[in-house]
Amino acid sequence: MYQCNYTDKICIVNDKLCRVITAQAKRRGCEHKILDVYREFETGEAECRHLYYSMYSGYRVCFPADKDIYGNICELDSFGNCKPLKCFPYRYLIEEEIELITSLYPDFKYTLNKWQAMTNNVFIALNIWKEHKEIEFLLAAGWEYIALNKNFWRYSEKKRKEIVAFLRTADERLKKYSLADVLVIMNNNISFEEFKAYIDCYYHSRLSYKAFIYLQKKGLLTYSGVSLYSDYKILLRHSNHKGDYWLFPKDLQKKHDELREEVAKIEELKEAEKLKKKQKDYIKAIKDWKKSGKLIDGFSIYVPDDVLDIQFQAKYLHQCLISCDYISKVIKKDCVLVFIRKGEKPVATVELLKGNKIGQFYGNELDRSNCLPSKKVREVFNKWLEVAA
Repeated sequence: MYQCNYTDKICIVNDKLCRVITAQAKRRGCEHKILDVYREFETGEAECRHLYYSMYSGYRVCFPADKDIYGNICELDSFGNCKPLKCFPYRYLIEEEIELITSLYPDFKYTLNKWQAMTNNVFIALNIWKEHKEIEFLLAAGWEYIALNKNFWRYSEKKRKEIVAFLRTADERLKKYSLADVLVIMNNNISFEEFKAYIDCYYHSRLSYKAFIYLQKKGLLTYSGVSLYSDYKILLRHSNHKGDYWLFPKDLQKKHDELREEVAKIEELKEAEKLKKKQKDYIKAIKDWKKSGKLIDGFSIYVPDDVLDIQFQAKYLHQCLISCDYISKVIKKDCVLVFIRKGEKPVATVELLKGNKIGQFYGNELDRSNCLPSKKVREVFNKWLEVAA
């Protein structure tokens, strides 16, 4: 397979305008190896052949009679559908190509006469022009990035007129920027210099302009400050709070911590609702254990009959009873959970497997290096098991 030089041309294929990419082998002595390898039609459809992608060297071409990556002799293939590729070189249209395009679309010549089209974007402009002849004026005025942005044409006519009205008096330097950038200036009513300070900020891709100004005023335009604000925005999305009061709090750290607690409670309530739906099936699964609870040597040992009790035990002892869905394991009768408490205080949880074999048996798992139950707790459980089993 060969690394290649690529050239393109606009022609007509199957009665449609088509951009054809031709590959020529770079290797000395192999310059005679030339093949059309990619075609992109005015409709947006694309097809290719004999192209192989390498993460190290990009696209390579296996010419007919060469060996492919599997060692097989490559025969001349027909073109097959592929996704549009943006990796090939492009150039300005030549006069012959302009004449070819306007032979099919005569009125498009007015647009091409006012705009220097390139081989990689002329079909984009053509397809927009078919529905929006007014693209001609944007292209003629030099607002190419706006004109060729399909999102612009998805806006309502009213919104498009507002943007065009803004462009008529906008700074000429903006012509090098995207629609999203133009909207930052337009929507925030700022100067080009203010906009430039924003996009030159290392963190601007992670922040809206208003967030950028907010953090700048707070002295939080740092990695830790931006990260804190990003976390805060995620918490906001899980709450019902809206508006600038919440988006730009007076004390970001304080409001972040308050919101974290609030969201935790919301999530806990949601989890409780999910658990309640399993309650009926859970009760059926542990019906034979309902009278097994005992008080032994000051410890209460029992099989819980309420899924919310399991949630409480998991939270208190930092155990994965909920996150690893032990309730479903009990419902499937893969195991039974046995709780050990001292008064109201959870002490340990036992996973009792089939045949009364002990699976996991842990106390507080906050410190995983020190979470095994004491000798006394194990003795108490063994006493309970002898009676309950």
